[in-house]
Amino acid sequence: MSTKTTWILVAVLTVASLAVGLAVYGMLPEQVASHWNVRGEADGYSSALSGILLLPAIMAGTCVLLMVIPAIDPMKENIAIFREDYNNMIAATAGFMAYLHALTLLYNLGVPFEMNSLLAPGFGGLFFLIGTMIGKARRNFFIGVRTPWTLSSDRVWQRTHERAATGFKAAGALTLLAIPFPRWAVIFMVGPVLAVSLYAVVYSYFEFQREKAGTS
Repeated sequence: MSTKTTWILVAVLTVASLAVGLAVYGMLPEQVASHWNVRGEADGYSSALSGILLLPAIMAGTCVLLMVIPAIDPMKENIAIFREDYNNMIAATAGFMAYLHALTLLYNLGVPFEMNSLLAPGFGGLFFLIGTMIGKARRNFFIGVRTPWTLSSDRVWQRTHERAATGFKAAGALTLLAIPFPRWAVIFMVGPVLAVSLYAVVYSYFEFQREKAGTS
């Protein structure tokens, strides 16, 4: 996806999310659910106005920050190599937040559903696209597995990100297990990603040590 198309898509999703929220504002209760615990139960509330404004604002702010990063990174020429995949990830992030906003509105309008079951495919798709992007990422200071060891060696960066890419894609698939088992959603949606992230950090250290020792 081109950068221009990404900007347009983010703007459309933000405006559409806000417009839908304003359209149903009069049907929402004065206090709306805005946070859910690990069991998918609402445990945090805010005003209806905050409920329709918060996620579109977070979506816009997050995506603008992600779009600015390539311009300020000292290794911006490396980001340009995988910029299309990076743009796809930004678009997916905006799509996920729009999806979350829609679920929040539906819940507060009284539509019955299991929150964790419907969150799972959103998280799964996002993790899979992150894995796809990471697999093509080149060394930079903002995007990917940034440890002292990956930033010190192109080879360590590449080997680490090959492993991390496979791990994030697998984590995305495992997340889908939360659909039939919503009460265990926190394990399926958070556990694999944390495990992959920790593994990538540790792997980058030992891969750097092997390179330093000349045994790679």
